[in-house]
Amino acid sequence: MANDHPKISVITPSYNARRFIEDAIRSVIGQGYPNFEHIVVDGGSRDGTVDILLKYPHVKWVSEPDRGQSDAMNKGFAMSSGDIIVYLNADDYFEPGAFRTASDYLGARKGCYFLVGKCRVLSEDGSCFINDPRCTFEEMLYWWMHDAYAVNPVAYFYLREVQEKVGK
Repeated sequence: MANDHPKISVITPSYNARRFIEDAIRSVIGQGYPNFEHIVVDGGSRDGTVDILLKYPHVKWVSEPDRGQSDAMNKGFAMSSGDIIVYLNADDYFEPGAFRTASDYLGARKGCYFLVGKCRVLSEDGSCFINDPRCTFEEMLYWWMHDAYAVNPVAYFYLREVQEKVGK
């Protein structure tokens, strides 16, 4: 792992996400981070999602039927090569500076393997709240507790070895 800029693999599962996918892709590009890959695993969309993916040559993608979001996430992980893994749903985006912050904390320099950040949750009506989990890793497993875990995988960055040990 390069100390200054470990490679970040962004994995985006999608299906009929034409309305959102371009904003997700732009939020990755907008990080200004020098060492990333963006992988989109599309479940065979028929709404023009693939037309948008074709506009971005840096995106590695596949569009084929799958067995749902978890299957798509596993396919994306198998296609990835980054030191740091993060899942970005097609209708989500990263806040500016997310990649730098994650790369500063993860890896040998800090001894961190799994990083959970705040997550801005927007509703279709325009309202939002900040999901700000404050707990230990063990407490994060208590899914029934308010703010025990971030409600969206975009807030989780972790070292590749974590998923390799845990499995699919």
